[in-house]
Amino acid sequence: MKFFRKIFGLKQESERAAKIKRIFWFFFWGSCVPITVISSIIYFSGQSILQKQAVQTLTAFNQAKAEQLDLFIEKLKVRTADWSSDGKIRKEAELISQGEPLGGSLSFYLKEKKLPLDPSVALVDILDTRGIIISSSDPARLAHDESDERISFSKTLAASFGEAIFTPEIVVEEDELNGVPMLHFAAPLVSAETGSTVGVILLHVKNDELNNLLMVKEGKTLATYLVNREKLMITPSRFIPDAALKQSADTPPVRACLDRNKDYQGLHLNYRGEPVIGVSKCMSDGLGVIITEIDASEAFQTIIFFRNVVASAVAIILALALIFAYFSARKLLPQATTTTTTTTTTIIIIIIIIIIGVAFSLFFSKTIAQFVWRVKTDSVFDLTQGQARRHIENAGSFVAWQSEESQQKFRDFASELKTSLPPVAAVKIYNTDATLIWSDLAAIKDEIGKKQESEDVLEALSGEQKIESAEAEIQKQAGLPNLLEVYTPIILTDGGAPVGVAEIYFDTSDLVDFTRRMQFFIWSLIAMALLTIYLLLHVSFRKQNQQIARQARELSSIIDHSPHGIYTLNKDGIIDSFNPKMVEIAGAKDAKEVIGLNVFELPTYKAVGLDRFFREGLRGKSFTTEVEYTSFTGGKTTFRHYFGVPIFGIDGKTVERLLLMVEDISERKRLEEKLKKYTEGLETEVQKRTADLKSALEESKKLAAIVEESFESAMITDRGGVIQYVNPAWQKITGWTAAEVVKKQNPRILKSGKQGPEFYKALWQTILAGKQFQSEIVNKRKDGSLYDAEIVVFPIILPGGETLNAEIGRDITERKKSEAKIKELNELRNKFIQIVSHQLRTPLNSIRWNLESLLAEELGKLKKEQKEFLRVTHEANVEVIRRIHDLLTAMDIEEGRVSLSKQETSLESLWGSVMSEWKKKCVVKDITCEYQSPKTPLPAAEVDAEKIREAFGKLTENAVIYTPDKGKITATLKKTDGAVRFEISDTGIGIPKVEQPRIFTRFYRATNAPAMKPDASGLGLAISKYFVEQHGGKIGFESKENKGSTFWFEVPFKS
Repeated sequence: MKFFRKIFGLKQESERAAKIKRIFWFFFWGSCVPITVISSIIYFSGQSILQKQAVQTLTAFNQAKAEQLDLFIEKLKVRTADWSSDGKIRKEAELISQGEPLGGSLSFYLKEKKLPLDPSVALVDILDTRGIIISSSDPARLAHDESDERISFSKTLAASFGEAIFTPEIVVEEDELNGVPMLHFAAPLVSAETGSTVGVILLHVKNDELNNLLMVKEGKTLATYLVNREKLMITPSRFIPDAALKQSADTPPVRACLDRNKDYQGLHLNYRGEPVIGVSKCMSDGLGVIITEIDASEAFQTIIFFRNVVASAVAIILALALIFAYFSARKLLPQATTTTTTTTTTIIIIIIIIIIGVAFSLFFSKTIAQFVWRVKTDSVFDLTQGQARRHIENAGSFVAWQSEESQQKFRDFASELKTSLPPVAAVKIYNTDATLIWSDLAAIKDEIGKKQESEDVLEALSGEQKIESAEAEIQKQAGLPNLLEVYTPIILTDGGAPVGVAEIYFDTSDLVDFTRRMQFFIWSLIAMALLTIYLLLHVSFRKQNQQIARQARELSSIIDHSPHGIYTLNKDGIIDSFNPKMVEIAGAKDAKEVIGLNVFELPTYKAVGLDRFFREGLRGKSFTTEVEYTSFTGGKTTFRHYFGVPIFGIDGKTVERLLLMVEDISERKRLEEKLKKYTEGLETEVQKRTADLKSALEESKKLAAIVEESFESAMITDRGGVIQYVNPAWQKITGWTAAEVVKKQNPRILKSGKQGPEFYKALWQTILAGKQFQSEIVNKRKDGSLYDAEIVVFPIILPGGETLNAEIGRDITERKKSEAKIKELNELRNKFIQIVSHQLRTPLNSIRWNLESLLAEELGKLKKEQKEFLRVTHEANVEVIRRIHDLLTAMDIEEGRVSLSKQETSLESLWGSVMSEWKKKCVVKDITCEYQSPKTPLPAAEVDAEKIREAFGKLTENAVIYTPDKGKITATLKKTDGAVRFEISDTGIGIPKVEQPRIFTRFYRATNAPAMKPDASGLGLAISKYFVEQHGGKIGFESKENKGSTFWFEVPFKS
C-alpha cells in the first residue's frame, strides 16, 4: 500500500487507495501472470530449437571450410612437388653443391620464372643437404642456416622424389619477410643422373592466403578461425584482425580437440568472453583445430525479440493497469462519445483477449505435450538394447524364432520392458527379413510368421528409431485410444548391425489427459481474467455514459458565454447554431435570423473566398484565415479571423459538422498597419547590416575550416618570427603540438642544416618585398628525423596594418623516394630491353639461319643422327626466339607501343597459312586434327593480318601442347551475328575450375600445365586476348579438368 500512496501522492490509506490496489491486482493476475508464464515456455522451447538449427548449420559451414583448407594445403604440396621436379633447379642445385658459382643465376630464375606462377608463394629457398641456403628468390638470404628452423628439414631429406612435406604450424622469423606469419612446404631435390638427394626446395607461403580462405562475411558475428596446439589463434577473427600467434583461445572447443581429440558442438564462452554457439573440427594434418562460432545474441535474435516484445507488452499492461486503476478510482477516465462506442470498445477488447489467450494456451499445451512425449520416449532406445542383451543375448534367436526357447526369451524381453517402462502397452518383434516373429497382441496372432511390408520396420533395420501414432485398428484391438508406435532397432553388440526390430506401443492416455487438464486450467484462467476485465470496463463505461450528458450541457454553456463568435454548419453548409457573440459580430438581430441559411448561397462569403475554406473543412481539413468581410445582415465591414474545425461522426471518417470560431480583429489590424509603417525603415537597415556581417562571418568560417581540414601544413608567424598558429596537418608532419610552439617558438626549430644562408636570404628578401616565395626544403621533425617539404611563404597584411607571414607546406618525402625508385626501374628496364633486342635476338637469329642451312644439307649430306640432333637444336632456338618475341610484345602492350596496320583480309585465307604448320605438329604427336570449313563463304574483315595470325598460332599451339598423344583437336571457322568466330576444341588436360578466372593473366599457367610442358612463359593467351580486343573482338573459353578445352575468339567483319 505504501507503493500506491507514493505513486499517486496519497498521504494516507483511504478507500480510493484501496480501490486502486484492487483494480491493479485484478489486471496483474488476470493478464500479466498468464502471459508471462506462457511466453516463458515459448521462449525456452524456441531457444532450444534455434540452438539445434544453429549447430547443424555451423557444422556444415565448418566442414566446408575444413575441406577448403585441406584443398589449399594439397594444392601447395602439389606446387612444391612440381617445382622440385624442375630440371633446371635440380641441375643447378647439384652443380652449386659441387662448388659451381651459379647461385645468382638460379636466384634470378626462382624470382622471375617461378614466383610469378603462384602469387600465394612469397619466397623460395634452395638448401643443400646441410641446410645452408645456396640460392633464393631473395639473394640476401644466401648462406643462412635453415637446418634448425621449424621446417621439417630432416624429414624432407628422407622423403622420396616428388613427395612434398608440409610443416603443420605457423612460423614467424624476423629474417623471413620481416616477421610475417608463414606456412612452409618443402620437397627433396634429386639428381637426375645419380638419383641421390642433392638439396631441398623450401616454399614460404604468407599467412594472408590462409586468412582469406577462412574469412567470413556472412552475418554480424559469424567467424571461423584456426587455433594451434599451443592454443593460440593462427588466423585473425573478424573482431581481432592481428590475432595471429597473439590471441589465446583456451576455450571448450579447443580443449575438446587438443586434450581429448574430439569435435565439439554447443554453447560456451569464446576467447572474448562472449556466449557463443560453436562447433570445432580437429584437423588431421596436425595444424590444430578449426572453429566456427556465432554469438548467441545473433543466433537467438528471433526468440530474444519475442522475449523483449512480451516483456514490453507486460510492462505496458502494468502501466495501463496503474493508469486505469488511478483514473477509475478518481472518476477521471476519458469519456466515450456515445454508449454505442463504449459497447463496441468492450466487445473488441474482449475478442482480442480471447484470441490471444486461446492461441497462447494451444501453443503452451502443445509445447508441454511435446516435452513430455520426448521425455517418455528418449529412454526407449537404451532400455530396449539393455533388455535385449540381457534376455535375447544373441542373433540366433531371431533365426530360430519358432523354437520354444526363443519364444520364451521374447516373452521375458517384453515383460521386462513393460515393467521398466509402465506406459508400454504391447510389443511386436521383427527379424531382419521384416517378418513378424513375436507379439503379445492376441488379435494379430495369425500375422506371426508373415513378412510385413512396412517402411517403418525397414527404416529401423537401418539403425534409425521411428515414432508415430498407432493405426486406428491397433488402437481398437488393444482397447486404448491413444497409442504411440516406437520402432526401435535391436543391436546386441557395440558397433554391430541391427539383428531385429522391436515395435513398442506406448499408452499416451495420461499425456492426453494432462494436456486437456492444462488447456482447461488455462482457459479457466482466461475466463476469469475476461470476466474481471469485462466488469471493470462495464463499470467504467457506465460512468462515462452518465458523464456524456453532463459534458454536453457544460459545452453548451461554454459556447453561449464565449468571448469569440461560434457557429456550426451541417454537412450541406446550412447554419444550425449561432452563439450570442456571433450575433453581435454579424450585426444581426438574433440567431433565428441566420439559422437555416446556406453559406454557399450567400454572395458575401463567396466574395472573400470563405466558401472555399468551408468546403475544405467539410472534407475533413482544419483551416485558419483572415478576411475583410461585409456582413450580409447589417452591412458592417470588419476584419475577421476564422478558425474551422471538422467534427467527425462515430466512424472517425465522415464529417458531420463544421465548427467555426470567429474573432473581430479590426482594431488589431489598425495597430498592425501603423506598426508596419514605423518599422519598415528600421528593418531595411537591420537586414542590410545583418547580411554584411553574415557574409563576412561565413567567409571567415569557410577559410578557417579549409585550413583546419587541409592535408597541407599551415603556419603563421608575426614579424618577429614567433609562431602564432599551426594547423593539425603541420603538427602531424613535424611532431610538434600547437601547445608547444604557439607564442613560444619560431620556425628555426625545423632547421635541418641542409640549406645554406643564401636560401634563407632569398626567402626573406622575397617576402619582405611583399612577394610569394616557393621552394623545396629539407626540414627536421621534433624527433630529429628529416623530411622533404614543398613550401610557399607569403606575407599577410591585416586591416589594422599589422603584417604576418604565412607558410603553406606539403610533405613530399615519399614522392621523392618514388621518383628516385621509378627512375632507377626505368633505367633497368631500358637496359634490359636493349640487351634483349640487340645482344640476344640478333645472334639467335644467326644461329637459326645457320641451323636451317645445315638441315637443308647446303653444306653437305648429314647422317640421320646428326640431322635429328640439329632439328632438336633448331626447335629450341626457335622457342627461345619466340619467347623473346612474346616478352617484348608484352612490354610493348604494357607501355602502349603496339600499333595496328589494318587492311581488308580474308580470315579463312589467314587461317589456311597457319593450318599447315598446325597439322605438322599434330602428326609429330600422333594427334587427330580436323578442320570444319564454313558452309558458306565468310565475309572479309578489317584486321592487322600479322596480329590475328599470331592469335591463330598461339591457340593452335596450346591445343597441341596440352593434348596427350592419340588425342583429338577440332578447329572451325563460322559466321555469327556481325563477326567471324574461330573455335578450337581439344581432348587435353583441361583447366582446373578455380584457376579459370586467371587464365588470361600475364605469366599465369594452370597448376596442371607443367606436367605437359614444364617451362613456358604464360604470355600467349594474354597477348592473344589483347590483339583480339584491339580489333573490337571478344575471346573466351570453356574447359573441364581432364576432359579438354574449347578456346574461341570473334572478330567483327566489314559490313
